[in-house]
Amino acid sequence: MRAPLGSHNPKILILGSLPSQQSMLALQYYAHPQNAFWWIMQKILQQSKWESYHHKSVCLSQNHIRVWDVLQDAERPGSLDSSIAIGSEKFNDLQNLAIQHPQLALVAFNGKKAAALFKRHMSSQQNVQNIKFVTLPSTSPAHAAISRQNKLEQWTNSLSPYLTHD
Repeated sequence: MRAPLGSHNPKILILGSLPSQQSMLALQYYAHPQNAFWWIMQKILQQSKWESYHHKSVCLSQNHIRVWDVLQDAERPGSLDSSIAIGSEKFNDLQNLAIQHPQLALVAFNGKKAAALFKRHMSSQQNVQNIKFVTLPSTSPAHAAISRQNKLEQWTNSLSPYLTHD
């Protein structure tokens, strides 16, 4: 499950920090049933229901969205981002992804931890030009300070200007 999901020609890249244990076992991004990610994407992409994980991937592709993580691997007991052992992180090749996809216009971080990891990793690398970066509220059930509806509004406002429906 380390490979990105969705478009091979992304305009939008959604980056989480590291998949949860449940997601890793299921080999699916955002597999925890209480995670709001797929509910939010369903609303934004105007899907009445998700027929399968494959259907989710196809829908992301049709809308030029790619989902991935900042980290390829890390030591982390449990699934909380706060438990990631500093110094154990192995980063995905995000710089190369941006170079290979000049059409990439938006990088949306699924939570503050993903944004902080990205910033720390990319600070030692060349700046990426012409890409907007936005930190969105985490869709994790552990981030309950914001309602699902409020998360949906923030995600919709950030992603909608970049959506192209094929």
